[in-house]
Amino acid sequence: MSELEDFFKLAGQLKRLKRTGWVKRNVADAESVADHSYRVALMAMTLGHLKRQRGQNLDLEKVACLALLHDLPEAFTGDLDPETKRRFGEQRVEEGEKDAVSRVLLLLPRELQAFYEGLFEEYRTQATMEARFVNQLDRAEMLLQAHEYAKHGEKSYLDEFWRDWRRYITDVDIFQLLASLAPDAASRRQK
Repeated sequence: MSELEDFFKLAGQLKRLKRTGWVKRNVADAESVADHSYRVALMAMTLGHLKRQRGQNLDLEKVACLALLHDLPEAFTGDLDPETKRRFGEQRVEEGEKDAVSRVLLLLPRELQAFYEGLFEEYRTQATMEARFVNQLDRAEMLLQAHEYAKHGEKSYLDEFWRDWRRYITDVDIFQLLASLAPDAASRRQK
């Protein structure tokens, strides 16, 4: 059981790891990676159930697992923002993430290692509709957080996070959720 204890302690580090994008923009009380992951999981559960009720064939267990696991390697790698990833290079970042996943999974019982490794690879390669759905929720949660920070006076960087969001969000439900929050939505409502 000590390895499971280590696994849970490692996951607990995400509660103290602040999201880099917000820290770089001097947000006073920046959310943690765990804060972000929790809301991604809650969004995945809720929107996933709505999709299932409308007849979409979405594996909700997989969606929940992907949402909960997607940032876990950051306990080793830290929260790398896009600028840092570009500076390190795609191959180096990918190798670092794969190494982090392997290190995380070594703490789990063998029967879970292969299953979770498969999920991480599915998410990394965006191989399934569940992985693509959670990836878009990951982005959507960031945009929702940017909107909330802007409402509380952190306006200086809001537009930067919303730039090109329509290109990345193709899921109809997620798009609708974000459309009314986008900075340009306010100007459309005022006309």
